[in-house]
Amino acid sequence: MELTIDQALQKGIEAHKAGQIQEADKYYTAILKAQPKHSDANHNMGVLAVGLGKVQEALPFFKTALEANPNTTQFWLSYIDALIKLDRKDDAIKSFHRAVAVNPNFAHAYNNLGTTLVDLGRHDEAIENYKKAIVIYEREGKLKTAAKVFESIGDLFKFRRNLKEAETHYKLAMKNHRKNKDLIGEARAMNLAGDLYMERGEFSPAGVWYKKGLALIKNDPPHITKALLLENL
Repeated sequence: MELTIDQALQKGIEAHKAGQIQEADKYYTAILKAQPKHSDANHNMGVLAVGLGKVQEALPFFKTALEANPNTTQFWLSYIDALIKLDRKDDAIKSFHRAVAVNPNFAHAYNNLGTTLVDLGRHDEAIENYKKAIVIYEREGKLKTAAKVFESIGDLFKFRRNLKEAETHYKLAMKNHRKNKDLIGEARAMNLAGDLYMERGEFSPAGVWYKKGLALIKNDPPHITKALLLENL
């Protein structure tokens, strides 16, 4: 009995997840012979190609997937990630802007755009896009992710030797970790704040942050954050 398109897609996905690349390719290819513009099959063929190191060959599949269904955020992320892998960062940035034009609430696009802009040394633009991502993440209740983006902004200000702004953003990260009841995350942000002072030779304020962080997780099982705090003290 012949499979329907949906059944073939499911078979392809199952084979893909199991690492059966040739089997997955067979199902996706069969779908594309019947429906050349099928968005999921095109996207998954692109993912297969990237996994095999054939990033350039993946681009046409991702582009076709996006043309068929531009509202699927994962299609944008896969396409842009491929552009970045090919060191086509300017094209990636243009695609990020296209992605958020289609979906203004695409937080991951703003976040990843920020990271790409950091790589290009465009720090002010990076911070602007990180902050757009944070607004959306917080609105969606994704406090852990928002906290990590605050940490990224703190790291940027640290790189620019702006201690005050770096510490402010690490504190904002702590606040979100606390709301999310993530003691490890909050302690990690405290460790980052301590590092700000330690690297400037200001041992007393550094120690205050390290002690606060360790106090939060002193009764927790072993963890890399706890190890870092103990080492710093």
